[in-house]
Amino acid sequence: MPTFWQKPVFWGVLFVVLTVILIPLSFYLFKGPILSSLPLNLIGKSNPNPPSAQPSTQLTIGCPVPKEFCQKGSYITYQGKTIGLGFTLPANTSLTAVFPGTLENGSESGGIFKIKSHPVRWLHGKGKFEGLIASYSFFGEAVSSFGADKLVKPFTEGETIATTSADTFPTEAPFNEVNLIFSVTKGDRFGIPVDFSFK
Repeated sequence: MPTFWQKPVFWGVLFVVLTVILIPLSFYLFKGPILSSLPLNLIGKSNPNPPSAQPSTQLTIGCPVPKEFCQKGSYITYQGKTIGLGFTLPANTSLTAVFPGTLENGSESGGIFKIKSHPVRWLHGKGKFEGLIASYSFFGEAVSSFGADKLVKPFTEGETIATTSADTFPTEAPFNEVNLIFSVTKGDRFGIPVDFSFK
């Protein structure tokens, strides 16, 4: 006749008792390492140190137009390429420097789109904006008149560089009567387009 410890029931009861004792005991003793190895959302906590996201590489600049028009620009595609943000602005609206830089006068006989005469100004960034060029292709008056391809005094961010007139680009798509086309490039004024957002 087998003794009690030789019976299967003994081992079953022993297994259950040890399980009931050892699992809570091990959890109590090793709670820190166990919890730290679990995803935080499984234990009802948010991560106080989330994985660092890739830093945004988007350029943040001032707005070239007054605040009330800042979010009203729409991207314009010309001959298959996105050429910038188009704005339809009232006459005498100030166009301002989006970052500190030096202004360059562009052609006024056809401009970069060869449509009809309009001023073009390029703002060459300074300081942390070195190497960036903001392009203003518009209808209106620049604050100072100077020869083509000449650089004038530095402008600070927010300083008026021109005002718009009632003239516009053509009424048909893609221009749809905008009177300012604004863009930012890197390297030179016809260089790599730069993605940007306004402050």
